[in-house]
Parts: sequence; C-alpha cells; structure tokens
Amino acid sequence: MGGFFLRMHRFLGIEPPPQKKLKTPEEKRDGNKLYDKEKRVRSFQPSWQTAFSWLIHDQSNNKLYCKVCRSVYGPLAVNGKKTVSNKFSKYVGGTFVTGSSNFKRGCLSDHDASQGHKDAQTYVENRRAKPGESSAEKCLQNLNQAAFDRLSILFRNAHAIAMHSCSFKQFVWLADLDEEKGLTVGKTYRNDKQCKIFIKAIAEVERQKIEDELRNAKFISVLCDGSVDVSVTENEVVYTRFCIKGKVSVYFVGMQALSRANAPGIYKAIMDSLMFKHMPITDIEKKLVGFGSDGASVNTGKHHGVIALFHQNISTSIVMVHCMAHALELAFKKSVKSSPQVQKVYDKIYSLLSELFSFYHTSSLQTHNLKDSFTTLGISEAFPHRVGGTRWVSHLNGALNQVWKGYKAFVFHLTQVAAALRYRPGYRW
Repeated sequence: MGGFFLRMHRFLGIEPPPQKKLKTPEEKRDGNKLYDKEKRVRSFQPSWQTAFSWLIHDQSNNKLYCKVCRSVYGPLAVNGKKTVSNKFSKYVGGTFVTGSSNFKRGCLSDHDASQGHKDAQTYVENRRAKPGESSAEKCLQNLNQAAFDRLSILFRNAHAIAMHSCSFKQFVWLADLDEEKGLTVGKTYRNDKQCKIFIKAIAEVERQKIEDELRNAKFISVLCDGSVDVSVTENEVVYTRFCIKGKVSVYFVGMQALSRANAPGIYKAIMDSLMFKHMPITDIEKKLVGFGSDGASVNTGKHHGVIALFHQNISTSIVMVHCMAHALELAFKKSVKSSPQVQKVYDKIYSLLSELFSFYHTSSLQTHNLKDSFTTLGISEAFPHRVGGTRWVSHLNGALNQVWKGYKAFVFHLTQVAAALRYRPGYRW
C-alpha cells in the first residue's frame, strides 16, 4: 500500500509526505526504559499471590518478600538464627529476603526459578516432613543394600583388629581373605588409613554409649594407672566405675600421654579423658565421689598428690581408695621381710620358679622332652609360668600351682637331664 500511494503522489505531481523513520532495537529498548522510569507507574497486583504462593506484600513500606526464603535465610528463621549451612550464606542478603521494590512480574518468575529459592523450599519441606519421609532420609533408604553389606564387613574387620590389638596393615589382607571366602567387599576403603577411620567411628559410638550411662549415674568413681608404650612414652590409663540400679559398670574412657609424670600432669590426663561430646565436665565433677590408684606418693600425697588436686579443684569429699592388689602386694612383701627365715625360704622358692621358667622357655628341646614326660606319666601338661615382671602375688601363686600340677613330670624329666650330664666327659658335681 505504501508503494501505491507513492506512485499516486508522483502521478499527481504532489510531493509525498516524509516517511517515518524506523527505530533500531537499541532505540526501542532505551525508549522502554525511559518510559518505565519517568511515565509508567508499576504497582502490586493481587493476582500475583495466586501464581506465587510464597509472595508477601508489605503495604507499610510497599515491598515484596518471599515467605519461604525469609523463614530460612532471614529474620523469620527458627530460633532467630539462619538454619542453613555456610554454603547458602550468599542468599541471606537476597532481594526477596531484605525486601524488593521491583514490581515486575518477570522479577517474580526469576526468583521462583532461582537456586536459592529452591534450596529454601527443599529445606522447609524436609523440616515439616514426618520421620522417614524427608528427601534426605528417603535417599539414604534407597541406597544400595549391597553397599551397606560391604561396609558392614569392613567395619567388622576393623573392630576385630582393634579388639585384638593388631596392626592396621592387616586390614588389607583381611579384606582379601573375605573375598577368597566368597564375600563381596568391593575395591574401596581397603587400606590401613581407612581402617583407622573406621575404628575411630566405632570408638565414637561406643564412647557415646558410655556418656549416656554416665548421665544416668548418680555417683562416679575414677581409676587410673600408669603405663609405658613401645615408644617409651609415659601414658595414663583411665577407667570410670559407677552403679545404676544395682548394676556395677567399669569402662575404659581414655589413655593420655603425659608430658610429665607428676601430679598436675596425671590430674590433667584424667580430666581430659572425662571430656565427653555432649556431657559438660561440670556434670562429671558433681558426680565424682571416688579416686582409685596405686600407692605411689604422686597419687596419694595429701598435699601435692593427685588426690590433693581433686580436693582443691572439685570437692574435699572425694575418697581416695588404695588399689587392693597393690596393698596386698605390699603387705605380703612386708610380712616376708619381717622374718629372716621366711625371707630365706621365699628367695629360694622365687629363684627356683624363675630358673625353672628360664630353663624351659629358652630351649625348645627341653620343652619337647618335658611334653614327652607328661605323655609318659599320663598327666595333663602344666608348663612353668613367669614370676618376674609385674609384681603380683597372684603371679607367684599361679607359678606355684603350675609346678605343683606338673611336679611328677618336672622331677622325671630333670632326673633324666641330671643323669645325662653326669656321664658327660669332664662333668663335675
């Protein structure tokens, strides 16, 4: 039609009107911005709340908010705190959290599709869901059962290594052995470092059980003793003892390396071992009524011992209990030394038991011949026990019982040994 009118104007000799100049896309966009800024007045449309159920319009300051995002990232969060992890902290200052003055529908659509809004919706849904119905719990429930079975085998192997004080290196060949037996272990987590992680996880669970029982106990006692490991480091081994409804329980709660084996160092090691994840140390201190250890002055000293620190820092009512095994050992030693004749007999018996143990323990040939003596006489085997090392009366008693049980075999075999030595060239009585 434009070309027709142009030809008509030329036929009639009339100057055609000037053509309207078309605007470029950039000019149209700039014009729309200018119109929005200076002429167009945008306002809240109630229909938006139907399309976007999360939308809140505050008429007092004429701003738009997101109810979901404010409940998770903003001032409406539970307990007045942000309830999401730090990786979502960037959403805390979001436009629809602090208030938006942009009344464009497109801005609402952009927020509805944003990742921060989706994360907030997921969090709110999981918080309102019944136990076992949240997306996270359903994800765990849908994990492959075979993966749980594989981890169960590895955890049992790690637990066995810890219970039998074996090297973490054995964790690898235990997994290989399981595969040879037809069990599916998988290729992951099969190294000594992962074994350490498994054992640590098991220990945390077991320690939590101890903590739960301690919380129900009315009174608690602490037992400790020193020990030196293979690296010649002094350690303090700590146990706790308590009673709940007539049931007495004793648990190992820690082994702490000592910087110095003095009273403050031992006291610190004990208190560090009693530090639990959820139970405050003050609750432990309120229930502490007894402290048991050996008779060393570093523990029993009234002025500078560990018990003195317990009295100074916690309560003067804490009772010091001397280890009965140590007390019995000291009483036995004192009674032996009280009579020279008894001391002489004791020394002979102790020397006999020690030499008898060394004679058979250091010679596989003599041990084999002793076994033949037991077989010949038709009595049960009873080999000598060590009486040195830790000084316990029970060790001495056990060694005497072994000699008494196998007395006939010992005499029979030692008689043969003496006879063989008697006819050796150069032998002298």
